[in-house]
Amino acid sequence: MTQTDNRLFVRHNMLHSIRIPVLSACLLLAVGVRYASSASAIGPPQDDGEHGSTLERSLGAFAWGGLPDAQRANVHSALPAGLLESRHALEVADYEFVLLPDVGLATDINNQRQIVGLDILFQGGVLIDHGVVTPINFPGSIFTEPTNINERGVIIGLYADEQGTTRGFRRDADGEYMTIEIPGAARTTVWGLNDAGDIVGDFFSEGGPQIPFLLNRHGEFAMLDVPGDASATALGINNQGTISGWFLDENSVSQGYLLENDGTSVINYPGADSSDVGRVNNSGELNGIYFTFTAEPPFINIGSYVRSKQGEFFDVSFPGWESTLIRGINDRGDQAGAVLLDMASPPQGFVALRR
Repeated sequence: MTQTDNRLFVRHNMLHSIRIPVLSACLLLAVGVRYASSASAIGPPQDDGEHGSTLERSLGAFAWGGLPDAQRANVHSALPAGLLESRHALEVADYEFVLLPDVGLATDINNQRQIVGLDILFQGGVLIDHGVVTPINFPGSIFTEPTNINERGVIIGLYADEQGTTRGFRRDADGEYMTIEIPGAARTTVWGLNDAGDIVGDFFSEGGPQIPFLLNRHGEFAMLDVPGDASATALGINNQGTISGWFLDENSVSQGYLLENDGTSVINYPGADSSDVGRVNNSGELNGIYFTFTAEPPFINIGSYVRSKQGEFFDVSFPGWESTLIRGINDRGDQAGAVLLDMASPPQGFVALRR
């Protein structure tokens, strides 16, 4: 990404508009609660002395059959009653499920199986790179959440300063940080990144809706046009420029979408009351989170799905956990996310490695 006179250029010949889903907001996992103030559009952090600072601690040899002291289990898929035929469940042998020590949420995994997520002990970001854990904390921030990592090792995410202002950031593979902020926005968050350096996310002004945007590799900015008239977000972008996310419809229900050169497709998990599209990989496989509501406790069921490039939906859930939340996906079909024992318990980060 380049900086050009500290300005972002807006192109209006873009796609369509988006909205923030109830699912992301209620989880704090995909969206979180962040607030931002206006400043330079793209600029370096203030504390130059902390650029690239990392503290590495070894986990030992990183065998993809498991991690030291990590629990292991095979993936089990069970569909909520009546949603889909049983043949649309992923097979037990499709993945190996690995819990990540001290990680509350794994937000992404790239083709090299580098993982980014949230460290529940230190309330900051983490990069797991084949046995070595590196904290990812924006200099001077009180909270940092990495959201995506590409094949070049570039990481994006969001951070909050001591005043509670939330902005996006980019961290290069050499450890250099850069702030990403939409001028005049009350909050800027970034969620998706491709290998070329194109970034998607959302922003809002005080009293206004959440608006999805694209910041391309040249530093040019464009608001995205997706279905609906309320809040929306962009969660992912692949190397072909396909953008994924969710929007709120006229009933304030979140729906997933894909935004491509030939238009926008609305994508919802069959039988769900609410869903999104998290990420789409370069093979056209995508994942997402869905919700179904019940009249009895816990009143809401949360699950995840994978949709093949042929358009078939597959439910994904793991034995012994009430909810499975998938966010990251790579071209192998590996998944990254979190599982919950119940809605009152803290999340546990995991990766599901396709065999």
